[in-house]
Amino acid sequence: MTRLVSLQPKSDGDRILALFDFDGTLTTGDSFIAMLRYQIGVWNIAWGIARWSPWLLGYSVGLVSRTRIKELVLNWLFGGWHRSEIEHTCRHFSRHFLHQHIRKDALSRMLAHRDRGDQVVVVSASPVEWVKPWCDHYQVACITTHLDYHENGHFTGRLKGANCYGEEKVRRIRQEYPLEAYQHIYAYGDTPGDMPMLSLAQFQGYKVFRESAML
Repeated sequence: MTRLVSLQPKSDGDRILALFDFDGTLTTGDSFIAMLRYQIGVWNIAWGIARWSPWLLGYSVGLVSRTRIKELVLNWLFGGWHRSEIEHTCRHFSRHFLHQHIRKDALSRMLAHRDRGDQVVVVSASPVEWVKPWCDHYQVACITTHLDYHENGHFTGRLKGANCYGEEKVRRIRQEYPLEAYQHIYAYGDTPGDMPMLSLAQFQGYKVFRESAML
């Protein structure tokens, strides 16, 4: 755990980029688990863990990828759904349930960056369908994992492109933001998967909000 550094003074004309992981950094835990609780309930989660135990065991020993586990869970949640149904459910979750899982100090730091004119970007492996409505509410940008849809609008059960995790976060950030254009970069994360993103920044916050209370 690193110490939360004070925001450096900002001169006129300075461009500053602030990168925030979402799950476990801005939130108190994995928003996927929160979505599961919201959508199917605790007892069904326990049933699902038993059902998918061979896959989870395979993941724990490196035989099953993180992406495949994510796709299995997403199929469980949204298999056969139309895009409009998924987006409606995720917006409702984001607006009416997700706020219960936000870390107060993390949100305060994000808003401090935003309010002084820094470019704030939430970079998350969670799907855009529930991360973006939350970010839109606070008027910050986001880079996320995307779901894949058939031409008729139904969920294919797969991710569109790579899971936004680890080095993929760095690739996506560089694709969207010319890092050389910023005088300072801040980055905040809470897992080893965030370390490539944190390596982009002069000011790194690793697990700095871990003791923060919920809103």
